Amino acid sequence: MNYRNIDDLIKEIQSAKIIGIDGFDRSGKTYLSHEIGKKLSIPVLNLDDYLIKGKERYVEHLKYKEISEFIEKNKNSFIIEGVCLLGVLKKLHLNLDCLIYIKLIDEYDEWLHEETCDIKDPAEIEILYPNFQEFKALDKEIIYYHVNNRPVEKANYVFERIESSRTG
Repeated sequence: MNYRNIDDLIKEIQSAKIIGIDGFDRSGKTYLSHEIGKKLSIPVLNLDDYLIKGKERYVEHLKYKEISEFIEKNKNSFIIEGVCLLGVLKKLHLNLDCLIYIKLIDEYDEWLHEETCDIKDPAEIEILYPNFQEFKALDKEIIYYHVNNRPVEKANYVFERIESSRTG
């Protein structure tokens, strides 16, 4: 189901105990997770806070011991959010009650990252991005993650955040 109103989404997920929020880089995961956390009075685990600084990749360079300690302390109810979330959950052997995927859309209802996040065949990457080998490791990881995991399709809920047009 797709939502644009946070309160409508919260009504739908309020009985969930472990909530995951996934989406493309800078799509609004942190904002949404904190809004839901405040309204449901549950803690938020922002994976970026556990990233080992100076590393070029994401899933491989998280402080999993500290993440596991947070999960153990808050095991009854929490929100976990970050890019490549399904990859992180697999390493943690953690199952969610619900997964929310954030789609950043424009005022014309077009998914702003569709070209990057909705690639069906890995061979398409090199066609869409002829200079793909020059991308930063993290950007490559996020693109491969979307191709291989299809998180938008696995999500129980899709939250569409409207990005207002920019001028200037």
